[in-house]
Amino acid sequence: MLTRLDNGVLQALLDSAARESAELDFKSDFNADNADHRRGLIEDACAFANARGGWLLLGVAEEAGSVSGLPGLEVADPDALRLRLIQMVETGLEPRLSGLRIDCVPVADGRHVVGIRVPQSWSGPHRTVGQRRFMVRGDSTNSEYDILGLRQAFLARDHAAQVWEAFRNERISRYYANRLPLVVAAEPAALIHLYPLSAVGTAAGIDLATAARSPAFLPARGNGWGPRHHLEGIVHRGEEHDAASTHYVHIFRNGALESFLALDPHVGNPGLALSRLQATVETLLPRWLEGVSDLAVAGPFQFAVTLVGVQGMQPLRDEPPRYSTWGNAAREDTLPLPARYLDPSEIDAGAMELLLEELRVVLHHAFGRDGIRSRYF
Repeated sequence: MLTRLDNGVLQALLDSAARESAELDFKSDFNADNADHRRGLIEDACAFANARGGWLLLGVAEEAGSVSGLPGLEVADPDALRLRLIQMVETGLEPRLSGLRIDCVPVADGRHVVGIRVPQSWSGPHRTVGQRRFMVRGDSTNSEYDILGLRQAFLARDHAAQVWEAFRNERISRYYANRLPLVVAAEPAALIHLYPLSAVGTAAGIDLATAARSPAFLPARGNGWGPRHHLEGIVHRGEEHDAASTHYVHIFRNGALESFLALDPHVGNPGLALSRLQATVETLLPRWLEGVSDLAVAGPFQFAVTLVGVQGMQPLRDEPPRYSTWGNAAREDTLPLPARYLDPSEIDAGAMELLLEELRVVLHHAFGRDGIRSRYF
């Protein structure tokens, strides 16, 4: 699938007489004021979202399904058109579809080819608001789901959630079995995960060489030694203590990410440095979202933090010299904090700040404090 749209990509499509496919559709003309054009656009977006996602290219002529020219569209204000198209699709489908990307590429005579990138959706299946049609993309055409297909679409959505939960549980089990990619410190820790739902049901993998060079995946703490390659992907080593890793970042072949962070600060008083965990997430999560975007790993994502090996432990205050404990001791070894569904298109600076504040409060809740009146970091 295309990861971007520019003049070079358009010329390559023309030179190769690229054909319409399960992930590519062409329309030579489009008028946002034409009801039939609007209805067709919404049905196309619905079909792509209910399948594997794809690009709808407006202003690209086709003959027998192959690109034959780049006539473009008259676009007076590209920004206004982007906003109108996004609103058209978001309000034209139920449930609402987010995550659209729209590129306006100038071609000859001041005209533009408009590319609409529709993501594969994990909140569907979607249907059109007006005619309530569940559309789906086939090899190169759209069709309406039959009853069996619609049932399978709902099951596929539930399957994605199950695959993510199985991944999270398997990584927790590996911690307790000492089968993580590095030898880690045998102490309380946090596992931080960002899991792309696009990894469900596909064998596609990321470019590991590019991922290994990206600064987005370096550890938040330590020098980032590595990367070390292994069967599941690559791992960057961060801080160590007594020859064991206390922090690493693991990049999986399917684009999933994991960070291990030991929580005992080794200040002479055993406990959990939750402020250290909060600061690590604040560093890693924005970088990770940028990094997976550069690798063309499609969202949405599940983001989660799990505290492991913490039974009987309490959090520590930051202040020396005593680093006294606060809150209630954990009654269980594993504390899986609630996972968050992240749509990258909706994560701006304000949304990131709210997400991190929510994490801080939930960490307080895990140890019996409200995080508002009783705030320790």
